[in-house]
Amino acid sequence: MSKDRIENFVENNREAFDDLEDFNQELTWAKIESKTRSNKNSVWKVIALCAIGLLIVVGALFVYTMSKQNKDFESLAGLTEEQEMQRDEMIKMVSLQEEKVRAKNIDINEFEQFKQELDGLDEIEKLVVGDFPTSVNKEKMVKSMLQYYESKARILELILLETEKKNNNEIFDKEIY
Repeated sequence: MSKDRIENFVENNREAFDDLEDFNQELTWAKIESKTRSNKNSVWKVIALCAIGLLIVVGALFVYTMSKQNKDFESLAGLTEEQEMQRDEMIKMVSLQEEKVRAKNIDINEFEQFKQELDGLDEIEKLVVGDFPTSVNKEKMVKSMLQYYESKARILELILLETEKKNNNEIFDKEIY
């Protein structure tokens, strides 16, 4: 619309523009305030619901991680104090043998048969630890665990002996030739 048309419209309808309706300022402000309060309330409700949802998710994640961390501990919770001491001693023995192998920079892959035995023992350990909580005969399971550690320590010791024997043979061969 051009300016002339607007002016013509205003002039033609002047009487309608001059009539003012009753304007209740208080009622109008009350309606505005009620609408703004409800918006503020709904925003706070959404924020509160999001916060509650976030707390539930974080709580569930916390419970899940704690149960997962404690799974191994709980799975062996049926051990007596003496059995725990035996198990700890065997673990130390295996760790000592593994440390000796690492200190001498021995590549276990060179000893294929021993490596297969160690891998098989690791699988057995996983099975024993996994089955321990549901086992009826925990005494037998404990013996299996202790045998596992003893076998692993012996295999590592054999690897050390074979490496030493190999090194001695090389030295002997150098001296002879």
